[in-house]
Amino acid sequence: MPFEVVRGSMLIRANSLLRYVPSRSRRLLLEADNCKRPNSGHSAIRWSVLETLVSLINHDILPVIPLRGSISASGDLSPLSYIAGALTGHPDVKVRIVRDGREQILPSPEALALYNITPVSLQAKEGLAVLNGTAVSASFASIVLHDSHFLHLLSQVGSTLFSLCRVSTHTHLSWITGYYRSHRRSHVWSRRIFLDLLPRCHSSSSWTNRGRFQH
Repeated sequence: MPFEVVRGSMLIRANSLLRYVPSRSRRLLLEADNCKRPNSGHSAIRWSVLETLVSLINHDILPVIPLRGSISASGDLSPLSYIAGALTGHPDVKVRIVRDGREQILPSPEALALYNITPVSLQAKEGLAVLNGTAVSASFASIVLHDSHFLHLLSQVGSTLFSLCRVSTHTHLSWITGYYRSHRRSHVWSRRIFLDLLPRCHSSSSWTNRGRFQH
């Protein structure tokens, strides 16, 4: 599995496990005990588990997860189990680290010892809290959404260049025309290309023929 997906999965899992909204009585109890933070939240895990997960992210220690596995089949149980194995320092789980600019694959106990990270011993409900989720699917979806955004911008640039090569007019890209089309927000796309073409159309020969709807 791509390591950027693994890193995103760990980050999403850490964020989801951080959910904690203490009640007023709980806050007063913590203040009375001089506790700066609670031991567990809604996810039923200890802070030590969450801190270890964040340490793995900060040190760029990423478990090696097979690409073929259970994704969105009643949760991402198979990929997330490798993250749990890295947290516990399971010897069968391999992790990737970067030392001196070079990637290395090591067993998780060696990698944790290399960065002075203490493996956690999962207690009741903590294993379920780490495994039961869709962080891997969400990580894949986030990367696809990010890439699709840039592909959308690239298509606008391509359309602009195509119009310039054909010495086309800009009037067919009026935002009013796009506003009344059936596609939602097509006027935004038309307006962006219109603004890209407008400065160039003033110096183009096609600008002189303003009566044409399209060249």
